[in-house]
Amino acid sequence: MGTSVATDLADRTPRARTAPSAVTVCYALVCLFLHILSVLDKLQLSLYHFLMEKESPIVSQTLKNEKSYTNEERGKRAELLFSHFLDNNKIPFVYIDQTKETISEKMYEKFIRRPDFIVHTKYGFYFIDVKCREKQILGNEKRFYLNQGEVNSLNNLQNELQANVWVAFIDDKDLNNNNFYFTPIIRIYEYYEYIISGFSKNYNDIMEFFPKCPICIPNNFLFDSFSFEKGFYKSSDIDYSINDVSFHVDKMIEWLRKESYKK
Repeated sequence: MGTSVATDLADRTPRARTAPSAVTVCYALVCLFLHILSVLDKLQLSLYHFLMEKESPIVSQTLKNEKSYTNEERGKRAELLFSHFLDNNKIPFVYIDQTKETISEKMYEKFIRRPDFIVHTKYGFYFIDVKCREKQILGNEKRFYLNQGEVNSLNNLQNELQANVWVAFIDDKDLNNNNFYFTPIIRIYEYYEYIISGFSKNYNDIMEFFPKCPICIPNNFLFDSFSFEKGFYKSSDIDYSINDVSFHVDKMIEWLRKESYKK
């Protein structure tokens, strides 16, 4: 009887559980940590898109007939498209507020224009001003243009801040796409000085009216591609043909044959 009771009590006594190994604990903690990071990442992404839509000065615009845009709406639309272009190409950027309160008196006095964006690539920082323009016909070309005040103020920005300033153009008839074309302000300013020189020599009698004349940018100044890894470039410069490969293969085979004959 005594033995049976003792056995029964022993069976009912809670047994100590075996403690999980250190490896099991670490694995569980790592899984928990990764799960928390995943949740935080999703929350951060959702917050980012919410702020972009609600707080950013680059506000989303409902697509409509391009002819119904005002000039200001066209500019904002172009900046919005450019921000999407940068995001899609994984290029970090800062959008610059253009309100009067955000520029110093000194920059204003020196006629220094602020860029719309500061972007970062493998090659450093670029100051980029976005322009939505109706192309002007000059000879056989349809060209983007800048007003002379824009040329001078962007050139002042480059000189005073030692900045690498570029202009991103988009055709005002292409505001539903991300087809941007880029050119450095230094190239535009050199062309501008060339035009001034020729104008003053040959048309000095109407020189006083020249400042109202827009500067039409030659198409060969434009780059049609921009990436974090390559910076600005022309897609035609890397549009190699399969014939290039075949040519080098043939040359290699020809060289190998000559070498084999020598032996």
